Amino acid sequence: MEYELELCDSEEFEINGGTWFITLPKVCRLIIDTPIFQRLRRIKQNGITDLVYPDATHSRFVHSLATASLAYDFMNVLQRKYPKCVTKTDILCVTIAALVHDLGHGPFSHLFEEIFKSGFCHEEISGKLFMKIINDYTAVRKGLLQLKDAEFALIQQLINPPSFENIDIEWPLLVPRHKAFLFAIVSNPLNGLDVDKLEYLMRDSSHSGVRICFDKEMVSRLINSVKICKHKDYNISWVSFYGTHGEDVHSVFSSRKRLYQVVYNHRFILIASEMMKKALRLAAPYLLFKGSNGKMIPLNQCSNDLDAYIKLDDSIYSFIRYSPLPEMEEAQKLLEQLEMRQIPKIIAKLDEIPLGKCSKTLKSQIEKILKNESFASFESNDIYTITKSFNGGKGDCDPLPYVLFYPRTDSSQTCTFNGDSVKSKHCIFVYASNKTSEEDAKKIFQLLMEFSKEAGIGEPKNMFKIQL
Repeated sequence: MEYELELCDSEEFEINGGTWFITLPKVCRLIIDTPIFQRLRRIKQNGITDLVYPDATHSRFVHSLATASLAYDFMNVLQRKYPKCVTKTDILCVTIAALVHDLGHGPFSHLFEEIFKSGFCHEEISGKLFMKIINDYTAVRKGLLQLKDAEFALIQQLINPPSFENIDIEWPLLVPRHKAFLFAIVSNPLNGLDVDKLEYLMRDSSHSGVRICFDKEMVSRLINSVKICKHKDYNISWVSFYGTHGEDVHSVFSSRKRLYQVVYNHRFILIASEMMKKALRLAAPYLLFKGSNGKMIPLNQCSNDLDAYIKLDDSIYSFIRYSPLPEMEEAQKLLEQLEMRQIPKIIAKLDEIPLGKCSKTLKSQIEKILKNESFASFESNDIYTITKSFNGGKGDCDPLPYVLFYPRTDSSQTCTFNGDSVKSKHCIFVYASNKTSEEDAKKIFQLLMEFSKEAGIGEPKNMFKIQL
């Protein structure tokens, strides 16, 4: 069936997406109803965080649908306000980009990315998999008949936008300057305030039970207030919001920081993720998937072969756990320990690290000190240090000053919000064997106390608990 781009009410479909009520153009069903997209049903949005938050088992599939729905709403608001500037094709391109933006995620979402870091970019793979859908499924290309190669290229760039750093020197976008605002919606390269972030924060908060400072009514008000303006620094058309939403936008960035601290990087999840990554690395050479030309591809090379990659989902856990191969035994032991919660114990957390200090350098120094010590209850190589940074989504920069607002008195002008900054925070977590005695835990903590004084950072926090 061929769908036209004239998206009247009868050409939409609606479903209950839990956190949001989802409305999308019917043409999106052609993409959704393909095996490549359906694979997202089998990839959990939050990796293994359900080990701590049992209800956090929602998938990339529903997140992708809801993100696309928010993008569709966003673009329809802009089209109503600027009918000469925003076309039906623009609406569809942005909506599809939001729909397929996570196609490139591997098993356990971001955890998989951390295992094979070299050159791996899930956004880039998302674009490639979108084109694979277009090329492999003729019904999709026929349904998107009015979209040409230029629009397909734009969709890929909307998913994985280039840096705006040298935008005045060389124009990197596939749209003219007056259409640059299209890049503010799915994956915002200037400040990170986009529909992807709004969706996952709301959904992850709901399923983890960890409250955040905004709700879907606020999101609706924010989207409905959007206007197109001229960006004062980049000489492009960009989006701005009504000035009274400054605190709301601040709450989005602070909520992002909160969920990264409390949910995604919970002290148990951090070390459990390290065990999972180790198990996957050990199993990778023996976990084979059929790729192009029938060639069998090991797990750690699947990102280089799309035919193999689309076979990856969270089910690889069961493949490893119950494999009869003797080569899998070491990985299986790690997964069994994880299931029995026989994981390294957290000893301390250093979370008062000044911005001028490099947490990775401090981590290396701590490892050197601790590994040169001897402990009665475990070997020194059973000590683990993990660094994490928590921020609003723009590294050590506060993203809030990069968001544009317009005052009530003159919507043609733009300004920034002068509220409390969303400060970044760097932490080092120290773990030791699950056999660690109270005496050895005290010894480690004392060494960390001495190190913190010499390094000029805040004192560590004692996190060790005696198991009864």
